[in-house]
Amino acid sequence: MPLQYSGPNKLREMFVELHSACAGDYERQDPKVAVSIPATFPFRGTFKGKGYGRQEDMDNDIGRYVNGMIVEIDFLKNTAHSKPKVVSEAYSKAANDLKKASFMLVQDHMATYNPFTDVLFIDPCAAALYYLLSNDGNTDNLHDFVNVPMQFRHELVHSDLGTGKAVCEIRQLYNEGIDIFMFGQELKRMESRGTKAVKHWKEKNGIRAIAEKLEKEYGITNPSQITEKTKSLFNDAVCIGETEITLGIQVVDEALAYHYWGGEDRFKAYTATEKVPEDIKPMAPDLYNALGRKIKKDGKLTTLKEVKTAIDTAFEQKRNVLEILL
Repeated sequence: MPLQYSGPNKLREMFVELHSACAGDYERQDPKVAVSIPATFPFRGTFKGKGYGRQEDMDNDIGRYVNGMIVEIDFLKNTAHSKPKVVSEAYSKAANDLKKASFMLVQDHMATYNPFTDVLFIDPCAAALYYLLSNDGNTDNLHDFVNVPMQFRHELVHSDLGTGKAVCEIRQLYNEGIDIFMFGQELKRMESRGTKAVKHWKEKNGIRAIAEKLEKEYGITNPSQITEKTKSLFNDAVCIGETEITLGIQVVDEALAYHYWGGEDRFKAYTATEKVPEDIKPMAPDLYNALGRKIKKDGKLTTLKEVKTAIDTAFEQKRNVLEILL
């Protein structure tokens, strides 16, 4: 299955081509890629100063904004009477407008992988800027935006390793928690309408199945219990995430991703942060160098597969993954 893309139509072909150019370096061939804005849960998103309560509404506005900007530029470029100065001014205006609308437009942060939703997010404004400027053929104006394809490759590593056992367990708990939470919110809404509304709502096939599962598996029959169970599931997901950190799984994930793009200096900057446990920091340079030698010998794809196996083994046996790889 090829790349699963969602976002502005005008950018679809560009990301399909970017993925095709590097797909041989990855085991996973169907990553979920969204040119959009990652939001918090319960859903809260902001674009151009406007707040959104639904992902679909925000994505639609982003799509219209980005597509409209690109169509306008393309029209000017293809109009015979348009002067180069007019097109250049339009590019400058588009670049300035897009920068203001960007949600994370700083170097090294134009893309991010969300392990909970298994989606690789690309800053829509950075992507649109890269598209406009690269199509213009003036690479001098690309500046940091030239990193969009490279950061895409970096995050694809996280997406690939996101199919591992630890992340899948986290994702299952998180999604189960969301399902229960959303059920609880709807139940509260129905209860405000009275007993008959609740009874009618629960008789719907999908709702009845969820209600029966909650009662049978968790003994949940009222909204307060739903809230507690949601918190419990999210806490369990957090605990697994903390286990990933202490076992060195996250630092290995990052080390490999920085070999795909970013380099040793950026990896060093990452390991200097509080994200990396103090007992793991001294081993980080040896880890990075060992992965580099392995890539040079066996290639990126083989190395990625071996790293994925080592991470799964470490998680199952509760061992430090660096001890397996070094």
